[in-house]
Amino acid sequence: MKKRLILIAKILLTIALLWGVYHQLSPQWAQIKAIKIHINWAFAPLAVLAFCGVFLTSGLVWRWMASRMGDRSALLPTLSAYTFSQMGKYIPGKVLLLLMRVNRTTPLGMTPQTCTLSTILENATYMVSGGLVAAVTIAVFKPNLWIILAVGAIVAALLTVCHPTVFYWAVNKGLTKLKRPPVEPQERLAFSHILLGIALFIPCWLFGGLALWAAIRTVLPDFTFHQAAILPGAFAASVIGGMAFAIAPGGFGAREGIQFFLLQAVFPNALGPIGLAIALQRLFQIAAELLLGSLGFLLSRPPAITPAAAPAESTSTGIA
Repeated sequence: MKKRLILIAKILLTIALLWGVYHQLSPQWAQIKAIKIHINWAFAPLAVLAFCGVFLTSGLVWRWMASRMGDRSALLPTLSAYTFSQMGKYIPGKVLLLLMRVNRTTPLGMTPQTCTLSTILENATYMVSGGLVAAVTIAVFKPNLWIILAVGAIVAALLTVCHPTVFYWAVNKGLTKLKRPPVEPQERLAFSHILLGIALFIPCWLFGGLALWAAIRTVLPDFTFHQAAILPGAFAASVIGGMAFAIAPGGFGAREGIQFFLLQAVFPNALGPIGLAIALQRLFQIAAELLLGSLGFLLSRPPAITPAAAPAESTSTGIA
């Protein structure tokens, strides 16, 4: 019953976001069609590279967490296994992502337990980090007392969630659902390590802001520093919102809707170009995922095992 209510809430939220985007664009659709938008594809490679920076940063943080749990497998193959397994997020439920990662890392020496736990930790700290960046960005760009108080409450709540007592209680519930053994006290990361993991994700949002900037730059010739400064926070808010609420794989629809709502206040006279830039950004992200996923598939493949040569048959030289 609880899962059904959550699913219904996600569906309603996604519909509301898409309706909101339509409501904002439809009155100006005639003007938007009349605008001849020139796409400057010279910024596309920068957007793709920036998205590669997002995924590689996440992979390195995941690898660092696994190493704190005692894993000593080689960096490049395990990082490649990470980028390959990320392709599984487009399957609903993200179960395939974890299965792909376990399948690729086990031959490399990482235990399934470590792979599973580090993946849960990665996703949890990723969401906390993005939530903090988004909250602070909103407080800075919308300096309102109530907003600042709300952001302060959100930051306090997120930091509380990060405390090992609360954090590992939630993690163990997740492991129980996956039919995995819980994390024992001696295997847990310290509070300082969890906070460091959250901080290590900060470059993800900077790279994401750069990717969003490059996508917008393909359709808008210039914009102010104030407009550009909000982009890392807008990217973080859309990613975290997509992870938490979207029903479609990869946060399709919800992520784009959140970005549009945040950016339409910054670019009120360029709704058409902003909508196009957000759509292009998704294409650039998929291009980066395909690039890194293909390389990860090749670099994380376990070495082929050649069958041992059969022993030569001995010839009898005995006297009959």
